[in-house]
Amino acid sequence: MIMADNTVLGRLDHWATVQPKKNLFAFVDDNGQVTDSVTYDDVQSRSSNLAKWMLTSPSVSSKGLGLSKGDIVLLVYPPGLDFIVAFLACLRAGVVAVPVYPPDPRKLRKDIAMFTTVCSNAGAKVALTNSTYNYAKKVVAIQQKVTFSEKFPWPDLRWVESDGLVLTSPPPPPSSTPWLLAPPSLDDLAFLQYTSGSTSEPKA
Repeated sequence: MIMADNTVLGRLDHWATVQPKKNLFAFVDDNGQVTDSVTYDDVQSRSSNLAKWMLTSPSVSSKGLGLSKGDIVLLVYPPGLDFIVAFLACLRAGVVAVPVYPPDPRKLRKDIAMFTTVCSNAGAKVALTNSTYNYAKKVVAIQQKVTFSEKFPWPDLRWVESDGLVLTSPPPPPSSTPWLLAPPSLDDLAFLQYTSGSTSEPKA
C-alpha cells in the first residue's frame, strides 16, 4: 500500500485510521511483564494534543507552551511510553527534541553536571517530563540547594508534565493562526542527540 505521506507521522496517522484499536507500543518491566500499552489511536491523538499545546500561546491558555517551529525542547523522561508520545509530538509541532536522561538522585553530582551542560549548549527553555519524575526532580532540587547548588544549579527551565496534557484537547487557536501540524520537510531537523562517549563530556 502506497501512502501519500511516507514519514513516520504519515504512517502513524494512516494506521490510526485503519486499525485504531490495535496495540502499537508496550512497555515491559524487568520481569518481562507488560505494565503499559498504547494503541495506534492513543499515540495519534495524544501526540496531536501535546503538539497543539506546544503551539498554544499562554495568552490563550495558561497551559500553552507558546513554542514555535525550530524551538528546542528537552525530553526528560524515565523509561516508559511517555517519551515516545512526546517525541512524536515534537515532530508534529516542528520543534526540536533533545532527549536527556533524567538526573539520578543516586548519582546527583555527575548527572546534574551533564544535564546542565546539555541544557546550556542546546539553549532549551522548556523541558517536558511526566508527573512521576517531576515530583522526584523537585525533591532532588531541594537536596542540591544545600549541597552544590552554586557549581551546578538547576537550569532555568519551564518544566511541563505532559501526561496530563496529552489527554486534554487544547482550546482552538485564534482564526488568524490555525494549527500548523503539516508534515515536516525532509530538510527539517528532527532531533538533537548528545552523547558523552569515553570522556563523559556531553557532545552533540
